[in-house]
Amino acid sequence: MAETGAAVAQAEVELADWQGSVAKARRGDVQAFAAVVRRFQDMAVGYAYSILGDFHLAEDAAQDAFVQAYLNLSTLREVRAFPSWLRRIVFKQCNRITRRKRVATVPLEADVEPADPRRGPHEAVEQRETQREVLSAVNALPDKERTAATLFYIDGYSMGEVGDFLGVPVTTVKNRLHSARTQLRERMEDEVRETLSSHRPDDEFGKRVKRVLAGVERIHWTTTACVCFPGAAAACMHYLKEDVSDNYVMGISGGAFKMIWEPPWSPRNCDLLMLGGEPVKRTFAALGYDYTFVPDYDRDDPGDAKEVYRKAIVESVDKGRPVIAIGVVGPPEACIVAGYDKGGEVLYGRSYFQESKKGYFSEADWFENCHGLLLLGEKREPPPRRQVLRDTLEWAIRLAREPEMPLATIDGKIEKQLITGLAAYDAMAEALERDEDFAFADDDLEAMEMRCFAISNDGLYLLHAKRNSAAAFVESMADDGEGVSAQLRQAAEAYRAEVDVLGPACHLAPLSFAPQPKRLALRDRDLRCKLSALVREAKAHDERAVEHLEEALASLR
Repeated sequence: MAETGAAVAQAEVELADWQGSVAKARRGDVQAFAAVVRRFQDMAVGYAYSILGDFHLAEDAAQDAFVQAYLNLSTLREVRAFPSWLRRIVFKQCNRITRRKRVATVPLEADVEPADPRRGPHEAVEQRETQREVLSAVNALPDKERTAATLFYIDGYSMGEVGDFLGVPVTTVKNRLHSARTQLRERMEDEVRETLSSHRPDDEFGKRVKRVLAGVERIHWTTTACVCFPGAAAACMHYLKEDVSDNYVMGISGGAFKMIWEPPWSPRNCDLLMLGGEPVKRTFAALGYDYTFVPDYDRDDPGDAKEVYRKAIVESVDKGRPVIAIGVVGPPEACIVAGYDKGGEVLYGRSYFQESKKGYFSEADWFENCHGLLLLGEKREPPPRRQVLRDTLEWAIRLAREPEMPLATIDGKIEKQLITGLAAYDAMAEALERDEDFAFADDDLEAMEMRCFAISNDGLYLLHAKRNSAAAFVESMADDGEGVSAQLRQAAEAYRAEVDVLGPACHLAPLSFAPQPKRLALRDRDLRCKLSALVREAKAHDERAVEHLEEALASLR
């Protein structure tokens, strides 16, 4: 009885240990999560193997699951529910791998442990044959029995621990194990234990999981800055504990003030980097950070570009600095790379275009869709706020007053001219009034979606969000604008008046993913004329805001 009591006490201590580690990890303790990984990595890999039948893929699935678990620990309601919560995440990762049809790419023989070199050739052959026989027998078990046996034997987990992970009572685990043992034959039990335990993940497993910067926030149009580069830059600053808001970065970058129309039907209002390197230079100058741009590579002759990218990303993440990448997921717009695996062959990060709304992306085929990197350098003393205000006003006025700007890459390659600023409002209004551009057939989905996307998604909705940021930025700077506070507040008031006009316009204009009847409504000239009138009214408010900015700038000089 004494031995039984001691065993129970030890189990309770271990239980308290991992629960304490999970609680600490929820507060951002990386070392605590490393302990959680060590505690559950064998179980996660064993469970993934029971689904995939391949230990290499099982480790990939388990590793991705731990990354997702760490980054989403705040959604775990009860610490004690961590095992079953982790199981569900592992299952999702296995399902992702299965959908990619990778399961059958590695034959069962590849998972057999290499023979012990200390054994003779006959013993080595016998060892491999035994492992092959054991794994075949385990894989032949029914799903539930296979899972229970794999978890129980891979690292000596108790039936209670297996039950907690699977979310079933201990009696259910006992019944499944009994059934599995009957089918495996009792004489094979030791061989099953030895074979499965030999496939446990090594110490490097946990180290690989930790190479992700936790705490890099999700970037999305509905929750952060509505323009990709300012949103990515702001998220990086927040991770580095800089006290700046999304609206502040939207202002200093120019994202809050821009309006672009690329004829015939692409406003490009989501993309700020299409204006070249100027927004980048201004943003990091105001934030007080050095940066390095690693340019896009020659698509016809990539050379060692991937190695250059990979090395730069790994070095930056190892220093605790996220990387702003162009592309990786979705179109060539700014995202955040916040981690890596396999020495940089797989990247983890945040993107406005990621599949999961809550999780990081995990991308192995990232190189072909990467169009450059922005690497954060050393922190230095930022310029005085009054200088930041003056520089930002100059940039905002230029973005509004110049009727054309070049479409350019960050390193200065110019492709063509874009209609910009106040002139872009006129271009958008005129496009809405061209009847011939809306004479598309009912089944011409591409034309229909392009019109809706240009007018609504990247047009009115995004403009509404940008001018909200403009009002917030200008008003927040009023206290630093000694002698110009009145003009800045008047500008903020004009931007808010513009937002009040754009709100009804957004309700009238169908989004690109709206039901087809709503999208087809754009063929109605009366509707388009209403939208055109609202665009011109918005322009009038924007011009008044710019006039107040010009008055403020004149006083600051």
